[in-house]
Amino acid sequence: MASTAIARWNPTRELTTMRDVVDRLFDDGFFRPFRMLQGFGLGLESGLAMDIYEEGDNYVVDAALPGVNPDDVEISLQRNTLTIKGRTPQPEHQEERSYLLQELSGGEFVRTVTLPVEVNADKVSATFEHGMLHLVLPKAPAYQAKRIKVKSAK
Repeated sequence: MASTAIARWNPTRELTTMRDVVDRLFDDGFFRPFRMLQGFGLGLESGLAMDIYEEGDNYVVDAALPGVNPDDVEISLQRNTLTIKGRTPQPEHQEERSYLLQELSGGEFVRTVTLPVEVNADKVSATFEHGMLHLVLPKAPAYQAKRIKVKSAK
């Protein structure tokens, strides 16, 4: 004899599923509401693309700054808050041209990121090559991993 299971409707389960869908929508790269508002002078975060990862006792930041002069980049660090500011050059748009698409823009950008722990500002290194900014941010000594040697009980 076959048994029939009756499933009860649970509105909480449905809401949780909808929330997961909306969270994924905002986490995925295709929908970035702040990028759409860039350029309107609203002081919102720029679209400065960056990767931040841990490597040993350091945080490493790789930021894409195509077309930016390294002299136009300002990096500041206060405890565990990193700020990268800069200016991209204004492209020369000519009035006599009839543009089909005009997306290139210049201006100021700023990006602030809070790292999980404090950084040793005196040991930070920064390099700039081919439009990529590479920062190595050593964790403050109090936050670095410490090796503890185990001694024999003899």
